[in-house]
Amino acid sequence: MIIWLPNRNICVVDAASFGQSFSALNVLKSKPHIDPMLSVAYVLTINRAIAAAVFGDNKRTVVCFSREFSGQIIMDYQIARHNMVENQVRTNKVTDPLVIAAMEGVPRELFLPEGKRGVAYIDEDIAVGAGRFAMEPMVIARLMQNAEIAETDVALVIGAGYGYSSALISRVAETVVSVESDKDMAAAAEATFQKLNYDNVIVVEGDLASGYAKQAPYNVIVFDGAVAEVPAGILEQVSEGGRLLAVVREPGKVGVARLYERENGVIGHRDLFDANIPYLPGFEPAESFVF
Repeated sequence: MIIWLPNRNICVVDAASFGQSFSALNVLKSKPHIDPMLSVAYVLTINRAIAAAVFGDNKRTVVCFSREFSGQIIMDYQIARHNMVENQVRTNKVTDPLVIAAMEGVPRELFLPEGKRGVAYIDEDIAVGAGRFAMEPMVIARLMQNAEIAETDVALVIGAGYGYSSALISRVAETVVSVESDKDMAAAAEATFQKLNYDNVIVVEGDLASGYAKQAPYNVIVFDGAVAEVPAGILEQVSEGGRLLAVVREPGKVGVARLYERENGVIGHRDLFDANIPYLPGFEPAESFVF
């Protein structure tokens, strides 16, 4: 199947029948009826995000071509974002209208390095450099839903990265504090928050494992990446009645999203769903030695 989107100057080719190891030129030669202006097309990517955006089917593999515009491709991120919500979020038991509205409204592509924006809505964790990843949309959506964030809550995000998870939570909570140890990522996240007028979220540079006790306690704490275990010092920053959400990946076990709650001064926890997202740097399992 081939779809030409003249208003977007994009041609999308269903690659299922061609395989993934072909060149743009060969495909174009085999389809002479395609607009000749496409000529030596610029290949954007081979991924499921564009399939979801154009075909409404995130299991289809596609290749996207475009006329050259200084090496840039015009992509309808709003359509891609909507299809992410429909195909990745709603289909994975996310029903909270506040969470869905946040996922529909926050432009994930702006919270990624420029070279990664074309794959912003793929249903996978996206490497953003320095050993960091943007969490898979479905996972952060389910964590937010299970956190039951109220509009009066103060939230803490451990590992802001480029700020996407913090931005999502800020669309629901009253205030969000994001801790980030990487100076450049912290600056990029803060700049994007300002650009979008997200004035209820701030980034604080600091050690991720310490949280941010200065503003504690928090109604909600979310780890933006997996941990081998949750540090006791961060659990202490959970308020009475507060919730902490983390994907815990213990050595030799499948990662699991875990909800910690403080009731009557006591922290308890329960497992929610399996999730094997990458570790936050510094939260990997301690190395063990065999003698």
